Amino acid sequence: MDEPFPGFSDYPRVITPPAIEDERLALRCLLGEPAAFDELIARWHGGIWRYARRMTGRDDDADEVVQDVWLRVVRGLPKLQEPARIRAWIFGIARRVLMIACARATPRRR
Repeated sequence: MDEPFPGFSDYPRVITPPAIEDERLALRCLLGEPAAFDELIARWHGGIWRYARRMTGRDDDADEVVQDVWLRVVRGLPKLQEPARIRAWIFGIARRVLMIACARATPRRR
């Protein structure tokens, strides 16, 4: 018997787009799965750290910023309204934390 779509069975599975994976991960976090938060950190920690390092110019400053970001993520997660936008939400938090860190580091003129 002929296959309805020849060669289709050669593909192992349908690849899920990253945005859908992020949304599922956010929903699992909202449901209180501890492993989901570990996965969230594993997925986004490197990107947030590189962003912070680029903006601060120092590894130790980037480490402090990232620690503050994850603390704010943990505290704010129950208020997340759009799980599909978790990446933008996390990087928005990172941007705000970086703005505060940069403002503290900049000497003020009098």
